[in-house]
Amino acid sequence: MMKLQSEKEISMVVILLIAFTILSILSVTNKIILNRHIRKELRISDDLHTIFQQFCEREVVDPPKIVGSKAYWYRPIAHTVGVKNLESDYLVDAFAFLHELYHSKDRNRLLKLQSFTSLYFNLISVSLKLLATYSLLFQKYIPFLKWLLLIDSAMLLVCIPITLSIETYASKGALSFLEEKQYIEQNRLVKCLSLQAILSHVFQFIIYSILSMIVFYLVE
Repeated sequence: MMKLQSEKEISMVVILLIAFTILSILSVTNKIILNRHIRKELRISDDLHTIFQQFCEREVVDPPKIVGSKAYWYRPIAHTVGVKNLESDYLVDAFAFLHELYHSKDRNRLLKLQSFTSLYFNLISVSLKLLATYSLLFQKYIPFLKWLLLIDSAMLLVCIPITLSIETYASKGALSFLEEKQYIEQNRLVKCLSLQAILSHVFQFIIYSILSMIVFYLVE
């Protein structure tokens, strides 16, 4: 049930709401900029099929399975990379594809760390927020919920350096590959693309962490 017991708690909720709003605006702005970069149609000399062959030769790794998809992704359990179009020769596609290929190279770490962050973020954290919503809407007291939300907020912040480590590794690998191919001028675009993609992860975790803190002050 909603119960703010002091002016200090009310002030904290107001501050958190302001921070939540500002970060949400920054997150949306970052996504708009990211989408603008993605739409830039700079071409490279090789298509993604050739890049995949070069990647396997350069890194000498167990090659992942490549499947057609509407987006770029890597699934470590199946050791599979999703790709939009292997015949594409756009720079942004090359970077996105290489990013996922370097995730595949980092498979052992992803199986441990990313599995944890994904499970926590998509299942445990979401479940706690749904439970808190139920508590607030129906004014039901749920034992330990308040403190679980506090732990949830801290855990979401812990996920940030883990995610940054994983995403930075993949982006650096992709950039190194492109630099080796001497796409010097285009690398400015790729570096911006990399930074904004990483920022989108950071904003996501911080926003959800703040949301947990807001609910922490609202539930009994």
